[in-house]
Amino acid sequence: MRYKVPNPIPLAARLRAIAREEGTRAALDRVATYGRLQLAQTHVGRAVGFGRASNSAYPMGSTWAHLAEKGVFFAAPQSAAGRHLAIVAETALPQCTKYRVHQMEHLAKAIGFQVSVADQRQSEDALTALQLASHVMFYRLEPNHRTWMYLYEARRLGLKVIYDIDDPVFSVPAISGASAHIPAALSRHFCDAAPGILALMGACDAISVSTEAVAEEARAFLPRPVFVRRNFADPQTLSPLPEGEPPVSRGPGLTLAYASGSDGRAGDLEHVLPVLDAFLAEDSSHHLILIGHGVEGHAGLSNKLLKQISQSPFQDYPLYLKQLAEADAVLVPLADDRFNGC
Repeated sequence: MRYKVPNPIPLAARLRAIAREEGTRAALDRVATYGRLQLAQTHVGRAVGFGRASNSAYPMGSTWAHLAEKGVFFAAPQSAAGRHLAIVAETALPQCTKYRVHQMEHLAKAIGFQVSVADQRQSEDALTALQLASHVMFYRLEPNHRTWMYLYEARRLGLKVIYDIDDPVFSVPAISGASAHIPAALSRHFCDAAPGILALMGACDAISVSTEAVAEEARAFLPRPVFVRRNFADPQTLSPLPEGEPPVSRGPGLTLAYASGSDGRAGDLEHVLPVLDAFLAEDSSHHLILIGHGVEGHAGLSNKLLKQISQSPFQDYPLYLKQLAEADAVLVPLADDRFNGC
């Protein structure tokens, strides 16, 4: 019988939660990815001699059995001269991929590593990256048969494994305290997933996180070394805006911008809506730019102020920077809870 990982939320409910947190496009992308994954698993299984008659969830299973039978299961350790970092990552959110995946890629290259990056859903790419590696970083992976296969293969190859995370989705206390801004369905999903994520983190050699507060949460649960690697302003962020049309001038009044990378940030914005209403009502030349997810329909601001509000969809990074350059100040409101504190 084929082993199935328990699913804490029915598929339809999970997609609705994804749509609320990341936007409708992200939810549709997940549906497409799920289909590609099923095809990829079948393809990988056949590629390693794992045909239809097999009942294992691990495409590497027949390869592992063959290596064990030949007495060559464990690989020889990599020499220090051949340092190569494999990053196997959850890449659904582009802003997270920028800061936690590509910034790590650039840092590793700067100290002499070669680097391979693979989306966790692309099993063939991820397994190939592991064969080349001396070290591996798992970014934001959740436990499932694919992830456990990657970890087992990393152990077979004798790789050093670090788990990277940028919010406390492993901590039920932090998740439960986020009711001020995280939708209820998503909070329930996080709470259900937290023990499995913690188990995966505990199976790695070390943990890296984005803030000291997340590090404190991790240290409360795990006896593993925990390191802080902050997100930073990289050359892409600090480079001049692309040549072409200058940022739009909004007139003599002050212009504020609010940008959201996921629908889950709408709850944070709710805490400052009265202040924003008052700011716009004070002077008809004041302006507000709403960018990204969870701000549709002017995000609950007064209908009397619609002429002073402009909305923009989630854009690529250069366009995002150009949008921010149109404002005198950028708002980053956060509800005061343990999750946001991380």
